[in-house]
Amino acid sequence: QPQLKLISCSVSDNIIVAQFDMPDVKAQLLMTYTLTEEGEVVVQEKLNVTEGAEVAPMFRYGMQLQMPRQYNKLTYYGRGPVENYCDRKDSQFLGVYQNEVSNEYYPYVRPQESGNHTDIRWFCVDDGQRGLEFYSNAPMECSALPYLTQDLDDGPFKDKKIGRHSGDLVERQLTQVRVQQMQMGLGCVNSWGGWPQEQYLLRYANRDFTFVIKPYRK
Repeated sequence: QPQLKLISCSVSDNIIVAQFDMPDVKAQLLMTYTLTEEGEVVVQEKLNVTEGAEVAPMFRYGMQLQMPRQYNKLTYYGRGPVENYCDRKDSQFLGVYQNEVSNEYYPYVRPQESGNHTDIRWFCVDDGQRGLEFYSNAPMECSALPYLTQDLDDGPFKDKKIGRHSGDLVERQLTQVRVQQMQMGLGCVNSWGGWPQEQYLLRYANRDFTFVIKPYRK
């Protein structure tokens, strides 16, 4: 994950603006948080890259947050019920789906990325009574899992003493929520070694993503 260095931060009435330098990928990130009268938070994530820089494609563009484990119920309007990705979604249809967060993880033999949903219109994580709802001005991608990223990916060398198999995983006392403009496709055109086709890659480029965090009560 690229290093973030805070350059500036300003507060004006109901708006917070923070600017970060990302020297590892030769880019700057501008984050704007706006609190509305209705208690919603509008989040804008704007990436400005260096023209001509050679940087590898991104895995995903968006944000993540952790909620307490009690928020373990999921309701969303998007593609489901099975996990799906930008290059593997035609078999999953738009609808309103519900699930337990624990059931969103698919136990592949080796732990890996899991539980993504595309074409999300709204995505709600709650405890049966209250929680948070996420929506945007365009279809987005979301997931909710009881694991952190490092629980599912031990890096390029796969040298974990434990956690190499899904049966080794222990659910954390949290729900990790990802809200993304896009995630890179799976590829899989030649079993599991091939990269996604060009249209499903998330190339290094200027990007702008806005979504809303809305308090939810049943």
